Amino acid sequence: MGTRAQTSIAPYRHDPRTRLIELLKRWLRTNAANANISEEEVRRMCALCRDLLNYPNLFPSRNKTSFMHALSEAYEHLELQLRQVLERDRTCAELATRCLSLSRNLVSDAITFLLLAATHLTQTDNLPSLEVVVLWQSLPAIGNPLPSRADPQLQKSMQDAWSTLIGSLITSLLGLRWTFHLFAGVGTDQELKALAHDGGHGTSGTPGTPGAKDTLAQIHCVREEFAAGHFKLSGLAGPFREPQQQETRENLLVAVESLYDLLYLLGEVLLHFHRISDSLGDYGMIRVSLWLHPCLDSVIEKVQRLQASLKGLSKAVDAELVIAKARGRTVKKPLPSDRMSSRAHAAVERALVGQDCHLSALLHTLEELKTRSSPERLPHVVEGLGDACVQLQTVLTSPQFRARVGDSFPQRLPSLANMTRGSDQRPNLQLMNVDEAHDGHSAAYSDPEEPQEPQPYQDPPDQSLAYRDTAQKGQQKTEQNGAPADTADLPDADHSVCFFLFGQGEARRRSRSLSNAVWSTFRSMRGMRGPTWHASLPSTRGPSTPYTVAAPSSVPHGPHAPHAPNDLVSELSPDGWICRTGSGGRTSWHHTSLGPAPWDGQGREPDELFHAKPISIGGSQQRLGTRDARDTRDTRDTNPFSDDLEAEAMGATGATERTTEPGIRHAHADVTGFQPTPSVSAREQLEIRLERSPVTPVTPVTQETSQVMDFGPFTDSPFGNGHAQDASTRESRRASTMPGFMQKPLERGCLRAEVQRLTTGVQGWKAHDSRSLLITGSQLLIYQKGSTDQVKTVVDICDDVEQCSLLPDGVLSLEVRRKRRRSSSLSRFTPRSRKDLDERKLYFFKFEPQELAQQFNEILSQSRGTY
Repeated sequence: MGTRAQTSIAPYRHDPRTRLIELLKRWLRTNAANANISEEEVRRMCALCRDLLNYPNLFPSRNKTSFMHALSEAYEHLELQLRQVLERDRTCAELATRCLSLSRNLVSDAITFLLLAATHLTQTDNLPSLEVVVLWQSLPAIGNPLPSRADPQLQKSMQDAWSTLIGSLITSLLGLRWTFHLFAGVGTDQELKALAHDGGHGTSGTPGTPGAKDTLAQIHCVREEFAAGHFKLSGLAGPFREPQQQETRENLLVAVESLYDLLYLLGEVLLHFHRISDSLGDYGMIRVSLWLHPCLDSVIEKVQRLQASLKGLSKAVDAELVIAKARGRTVKKPLPSDRMSSRAHAAVERALVGQDCHLSALLHTLEELKTRSSPERLPHVVEGLGDACVQLQTVLTSPQFRARVGDSFPQRLPSLANMTRGSDQRPNLQLMNVDEAHDGHSAAYSDPEEPQEPQPYQDPPDQSLAYRDTAQKGQQKTEQNGAPADTADLPDADHSVCFFLFGQGEARRRSRSLSNAVWSTFRSMRGMRGPTWHASLPSTRGPSTPYTVAAPSSVPHGPHAPHAPNDLVSELSPDGWICRTGSGGRTSWHHTSLGPAPWDGQGREPDELFHAKPISIGGSQQRLGTRDARDTRDTRDTNPFSDDLEAEAMGATGATERTTEPGIRHAHADVTGFQPTPSVSAREQLEIRLERSPVTPVTPVTQETSQVMDFGPFTDSPFGNGHAQDASTRESRRASTMPGFMQKPLERGCLRAEVQRLTTGVQGWKAHDSRSLLITGSQLLIYQKGSTDQVKTVVDICDDVEQCSLLPDGVLSLEVRRKRRRSSSLSRFTPRSRKDLDERKLYFFKFEPQELAQQFNEILSQSRGTY
């Protein structure tokens, strides 16, 4: 038996599979006890196994434990070994430590040069050194970060120097908490807390305190003083007080601003990354590389800006002081001392000049840190980054950080909270503030048309009751505190966009979850730069007036509305806002500077116009409420877009029969002869009603829209003169109305356009796809992407269009109601309310030319009876 077994094994000794397994075993035996194995060695063996897994056909096997199976297990173990090597590797930690060390040297030399080069502060000759630690000892008692370490003798010597404009700027930089972190370490925060507890002044620049803002304000004030020519207390040397030295003075101020930004990025941001590398090695830095690399780019940008300003200042100092003295020219006093000039020259030499200067070494180390923390070094996603990621997330989302890095820093990055979970899924690339927790419905307004999971729906409570309860609470707060109640508790105090307002119910709730991209889109439309602030509109009620919300019919339509949304983003005057509240609790806001309100000038009350349903049966009309009219729908409706078909108010009595098909000639009929029989179904009655247009519309038809729709104003004939016109006349008139967009002759009553569907991006509008839109009768046809003959969605203008708004630059926003997609086939048999089966979709269409968007808006508004 043994001979037989030996005979069966012998042929496999020289098999490639056996030789590779023996190679792996020998390598594992050699390096099992090696604690200092290099990353390259492990990565080479890992790459060998991974490459062989690409050729399973070369190694066929019938056994479950095959060669490929064993090779895959070896590859997984090598990946784990590579992860352990990365955790032990401290290359990134060493590079981060070197970056911090070089940064300290660069900042110290830059401060020394700014304090000595272009000034006459001869008091600095009494200082034994100009290092930051020594300068802290000489700072005045007010604003000194370490009062316990202050030297009274040095404080007395530098008292006059710190009182100058240049000295005050240096004092502000030295008193920042970020400077304290960079030069004294994060562990000394306990000393700062003890000083604050004892009533000491501590450091400035703490987020949320006025110290950081005071530094920027002080730089601005010094710039204004220089522009006004006030140099008596500036501290500048005589040659740099001349009007032609404006560029030199600006270089000095730019250098101070660059140091301010660098101190924050180094002492408040990079230190936390250093903590991560100390805890988890290179693995931790690789895991946060998506955040680390943009921060390093910002540091590099600020260092280069500091380099340019210091070089410009150094060149001016050499020309106006050193070279002028050497050539025997008269130099305007006051002048720096010889020791000041010598110290300043040595500082700028260490900081800027030569290949081994601090600035060049820092830039090289930052680039090397980016390379060593590249995500390509990470084998796979695993668990755990700890509390350092949470603290770093707080710093990176703070307004101080955004103010330092500017717009160049990416706005959408994965949350660091995702880094602490061992998930193999791709993180959601969204930069969110922890205070802005939304309900997650905003994707329906900004994402492409992809299937979405239905969200559980709950019927909203009675809006009127909620308003009354809120009003009572506001009145109680007013009576107790003697001040108006905080409008943050109001139902309308949610995040909304002033260029379109959503309706009540689910869309109203989703409007508060709009992403930051929508705000960016609004800023780009308004021509605004930088982050948009929430302008609080002042309340028009007095401090003693109780907060009340009147019934919908009694809400005043004037500039003195009962309340205004405090978080409305707008550049308009806060005195011109008016509002109207419908019977369902839907509140609409309008500014008087934009013209008359949409609800003014109607032939009937707005509530009646929105909710009344004229149904003509047997020559008589009756008005049904919204709920009653929807109950009359045919349950056999299979329209994929809307779950029901209902008619909004189309106008007064009398109608002209017209078909909704684009190719059918409109026929004139007498409404008095129309007598539908009771056997006609509800859907057929609705179709007949939708095919009729008003004889006398509620809103007068303009000449422009009458040309587009082929209806003359104030007539029941399809043509303006009441007689038939030839096709050529109609086509020429229609072509003049819509130049460049008519692909083929259309029948009258149709309006077609090639548009771009827009979505909201980080910097504004973003083109999503190209569409064809066609208005025919009472329907809006939305075609497939890039198609002119395949219809994707049929929108009933009367029933499905919730709101239509015209935005600047020829952009039309269209909010429609459509049938909710069901998640399973069983859900269709589950009893649900009608609101539960509907969802709202918001479209943005870009028209060229812009006049075509105006025509579409007028036709859609007239068909809905809200124009």
